[in-house]
Amino acid sequence: MALSNEIIAQLSPQDRGISFPVDSSSPDIAIDEVSTFDTIAPSMASKCLWKPKSDDIANFGDPTVIRCELITATFFDSEVTRTIINNQVLELTGQYGFDSFPNVTYKFKDTEKNEIISGSGLPFPADNEYFKNLIEFGIDERSNRDIFYTVDFVVEFDYAQIAFEFVDEILLETGGALLRDDNNDSPIGRVVKESSQRQTDVPIFTTTDSPEDPDLDGVINYDLYVEGTKAYRRDRFLFNQTIRNFTGENIGALVRAAL
Repeated sequence: MALSNEIIAQLSPQDRGISFPVDSSSPDIAIDEVSTFDTIAPSMASKCLWKPKSDDIANFGDPTVIRCELITATFFDSEVTRTIINNQVLELTGQYGFDSFPNVTYKFKDTEKNEIISGSGLPFPADNEYFKNLIEFGIDERSNRDIFYTVDFVVEFDYAQIAFEFVDEILLETGGALLRDDNNDSPIGRVVKESSQRQTDVPIFTTTDSPEDPDLDGVINYDLYVEGTKAYRRDRFLFNQTIRNFTGENIGALVRAAL
């Protein structure tokens, strides 16, 4: 049975810290500095992938990402396409350009008044008849900047196999399990044990009480939600890309278009 959207919404984000997108052709290679993605060669796309903690598989069983969500970003460049692939991966393609480095400066001469007009930013004032008398322009002085993507992954763990390591007896009539008291240090093992004794699923949760917002009082948020032999967690990564300023390569085409 699929996890309901209501329960997914109640999963508390677990902060997993800063990570880096990876080259889709080599998932082990982090991409921490980019400027342009080659959309013709898919290997040049960047993918934001979920990674397990070192003890996840031992404690919780086999993981599967069942949802990927782009929560926010420090900046959205219109030339960069952000796509959720199979509800599991955030893929970034396109190029970082003038949206990311918009501080373009220029000067042109008003020949009628014999004065120099200075300006900055985009688009260029192409509707000004004297802009054709362009005498100077400069690109954004920054050589690079950081872009951070906040991405949530909802992960399903199947702990059925590791749970059997702790089973003394399977009660087929009730579908429960009696677990040994010793060697049962797995968080999921403890949950399974309590669930078996109560013959019910036992979600692990925290309750939010907010004096500032009465609507939040008593709201249940799950750090880990357990249902049957599956456990669910929401992991939040902050993916960083240091992007280089290559707008100078495109400034000529921009100026020609404006003129």
